[in-house]
Amino acid sequence: MDTSFPRLLSRLLTLMFAGLMLMGADDCGQRQPTLEDGNELTGALRTFHKNLRWARYDDASRLVAVEYQQTFLGRYEELGEDFHMISLEVTKVTMESDEKLRKPIAIVEVEQEWYIEPDMTVKKEKFIERWQREQTTWLLQERVEKEEWREREKEKKAEAALKATQEQGAKEVKDAEEAEEAEKP
Repeated sequence: MDTSFPRLLSRLLTLMFAGLMLMGADDCGQRQPTLEDGNELTGALRTFHKNLRWARYDDASRLVAVEYQQTFLGRYEELGEDFHMISLEVTKVTMESDEKLRKPIAIVEVEQEWYIEPDMTVKKEKFIERWQREQTTWLLQERVEKEEWREREKEKKAEAALKATQEQGAKEVKDAEEAEEAEKP
């Protein structure tokens, strides 16, 4: 009896199972981040930050989403040639899925040290970068100071809480109206 067919079948089933695990098992079919996404993100971050560190902004902008490129390039053009980055260090990466677009996203925290001539005082800032997987590469969607990011996140949470409260109030009013209608003869 030829043992190559059972071996082939076993490998095929293993590959199918691995594929299902990578796709995720949630009901809505949302694409979950994979190990491959993480490896590609690492390469994109390394290339982007290296170009940013060495003031190769045009090269760095190749990894920036088209709708954000002008803002990105404009920021560094305003800073001019007197702006110098000393170091960039990725301190935290959080992988998520965009519920609307069903694409992997990464929230990346970066610590940056820099100075502007003639003042040689080194400053340290933290930035939050939002990266999104587009087709076969990762693109920077936005890069903001961490404090600005925190403020926006607080506003989003407050808006969500207000909306939930309003929806609950509307539901209670509707329930009360329905109860009144049910009591009428």
